[in-house]
Amino acid sequence: MYNHRAVMADIYENRRARLRQLVEERFEGNRSRLGRAAGLNSSHFVNIFSGRYNLGERNARQIEAMLGLPDSWMDRKPPADPENPRARGRGAAAATTCRGLRWRDMHHRQP
Repeated sequence: MYNHRAVMADIYENRRARLRQLVEERFEGNRSRLGRAAGLNSSHFVNIFSGRYNLGERNARQIEAMLGLPDSWMDRKPPADPENPRARGRGAAAATTCRGLRWRDMHHRQP
């Protein structure tokens, strides 16, 4: 049976993982640069990355359009982390949590 909440929860997690991927691969870990490039307030990303808020449909499509990504790219599961075979097939978000570290702790820039 179709479970709308479960499907949306997966999509929101995929979008969160794709945001992490974009920040790391295109913006050298700088969320502010992603926000400027996508035309969104970068402070909103803090709540999205923490799981407090979800990345909605309109903002996901705006990010795709502004960055020249394919339609619905944000909704698709990211590829597995090749550096971490335990995360194979579970996406980038699983790769960070299976190591027992939070994403923010791993990518915090030291002055």
